Amino acid sequence: MAREPVDYWEKRQTELMKRLEKGTERTIDSLIQSYEKATKDIQKEITKIFNKFSQDGKLTKEEAIKLLNTKETKQFYDDLLEQINTIKDTDIKRKLLAKYNAPAYAYRISRYEALQKRIDIEIKKVAEVEKELTTERYIDTISETYYRNIFNIQQNLGYAFSFSNIDNKTINLLLNENWIDKANFSQRIWNNSEFLGKYLRTNLTASAMSGKSINKIAQELADYMNVGIYNAVRLVRTEVNHFANEAEMLAYEELEIEKYRFIATLDNRTCEHCAELDNKVFNIKDRIPGKNYPPIHANDRCTTVAEFDDYVADKLQRRARDENGKTILVSQNMTYQQWYDKYVKNPQEEKIKPYIVGKIDKNRYKSIANNITTKDVVLLPKQIEHIEERHKGVYSKYKNKINNILDDPDYIFKDPKHKNTALLIKKYDNNIEVVLKLNTNTKNNFKNSIITMWEIKDKRLERYKQTHEIIYKKE
Repeated sequence: MAREPVDYWEKRQTELMKRLEKGTERTIDSLIQSYEKATKDIQKEITKIFNKFSQDGKLTKEEAIKLLNTKETKQFYDDLLEQINTIKDTDIKRKLLAKYNAPAYAYRISRYEALQKRIDIEIKKVAEVEKELTTERYIDTISETYYRNIFNIQQNLGYAFSFSNIDNKTINLLLNENWIDKANFSQRIWNNSEFLGKYLRTNLTASAMSGKSINKIAQELADYMNVGIYNAVRLVRTEVNHFANEAEMLAYEELEIEKYRFIATLDNRTCEHCAELDNKVFNIKDRIPGKNYPPIHANDRCTTVAEFDDYVADKLQRRARDENGKTILVSQNMTYQQWYDKYVKNPQEEKIKPYIVGKIDKNRYKSIANNITTKDVVLLPKQIEHIEERHKGVYSKYKNKINNILDDPDYIFKDPKHKNTALLIKKYDNNIEVVLKLNTNTKNNFKNSIITMWEIKDKRLERYKQTHEIIYKKE
């Protein structure tokens, strides 16, 4: 029996994983049905060949070999192409047509080859269904996990802090990630189908040519397909766990959370490694999937919860302020669907706009402007677009570090070309430069604004030290 969740976070995360598990089981049920249909269709093809020429479902070895070496009719070839054309996946269809769409094919194919080709097509049809079913499941898993993690944190803290929606580009990057065996989930489905198809073609046709009865061949077919079902189900469960935990990590990074707590499902199926990791806290920068971050192994059921202190909570509260400085609150009675409709699907005017990215110490900038109106710093959508267009990858790399750059820069230089403008430099793996326009107009409610940002080399930083006025240097 699994242990009870120890706190709010673990309880919510356990509830989420149970929801995902229910959705996964529905996908698995549909997947098993597609395998069972393929099994029946292959068995039907074998029976059709044998029943016409056998007595009581039996053939001698010599009769079986003679039968299977007989040439097939053109009608079979036409039926084969018809089956291929029912496949929606263009990549699978293209490969099959390239293999079988030869002008003289119908006049040279034997029943032995025909059986192999029919098996090949049926397995590829299963692979297509599997890809379609699991793609939908994985997309739903990523989206629901990301937003439910943000919802849980907002409800616990009570703040409607700003956050970025997860877009299709990010989801596709996750789906196409080669996270295991140097292949993404779609390639693994194809590889598994190739392996199963080859196994069936080799063993079933060998069984048929050995003179085994139809009933015996049918049992072997069912056994082989059950192996395929087992591998497919294991893959789905492992992939769902992977995508759920990667979506959790996206939520943590979006909220600038730096630590996570490992949560194992402790019962009689829990492995020793997962049990040892249970409730341990790790830095996000040190996470290694398979070692200290799930999935640890195939069929893993482990997850994580955010681990943060008052400092992180304060930062999130600052992100929940509207343009008048008022904190926007989240109702504790709001359901997830109500929250999703309001803040994700149909955001209302009261939702905090994702502009305010941090604050500055006005005293540091007195030599540039001594009448700065506010500590708040904003980053407008048009400037984000400018950064992404001119300096590809910079915004996504540093968006969660902007508050730290504003709060704790290594250098602040006075921009010699533009009035009331500062150049902030912070060293990470590379130097990042942020151009900050300071607001001094008391007649408006404007904030200090980030104009652009980009990475610079050490050589340019050294040149700045020679040519620009240093107004602040970190000790």
